[in-house]
Amino acid sequence: MLDGKASGSGEMWTEPLGNMLLGIGFMSKQDNVSRYEYMRIEKRESGEIYFVAIPSGQQETEFRLTQHTEKRVVFENPAHDFPQRITYSQIAEGVMQAKAGSKKDDSYKGFELTLLRTDCQSPSR
Repeated sequence: MLDGKASGSGEMWTEPLGNMLLGIGFMSKQDNVSRYEYMRIEKRESGEIYFVAIPSGQQETEFRLTQHTEKRVVFENPAHDFPQRITYSQIAEGVMQAKAGSKKDDSYKGFELTLLRTDCQSPSR
């Protein structure tokens, strides 16, 4: 839990469950969750892989896996307003970089997060 002064962001993911990973992302400001997102990465019967996001009570949006290597995956949905592309890259052992953004005309709008792998902890009261 945050200490009342901290702000931050993060993601928590399950181990693979059959054809799916389940996740939740959050952004907090002064110990209040300002944004949250339910996420899943799923392999469909067709064999295609999708990242599916439901941010802060909005409609579900799907992003199809378009690129992948051992250390990087890219999901895209060019028809979506923002973001159109989500990228996860391993930049060091236990360190991931998540990027989300869209290109409109000649400009790019987006953000990136650095995610550090940690052990799960129970909230303290």
